[in-house]
Amino acid sequence: MTEPVFRVLRGQPDEPELVALTVALVVLAATNPAPPPTPPLPHRRPAWIAQRYQPPGAWSRETAVPANGRGRSNIRSLL
Repeated sequence: MTEPVFRVLRGQPDEPELVALTVALVVLAATNPAPPPTPPLPHRRPAWIAQRYQPPGAWSRETAVPANGRGRSNIRSLL
């Protein structure tokens, strides 16, 4: 047996009352259809990731190149 679609919480309705309630619920469901599902939004990366965000004071290649232009340096040449 299938589960009931609705149930009466109080009282003892007879069969004609249950039929009237069922008809009323069917009419309400037919006149007020469920809204169509909304399509999901396309997945987009946050703008700050797309722009390769670097906060102020972040390490970057420009600040780490030695002043003498050579590939190696000591800490004094970076200061």
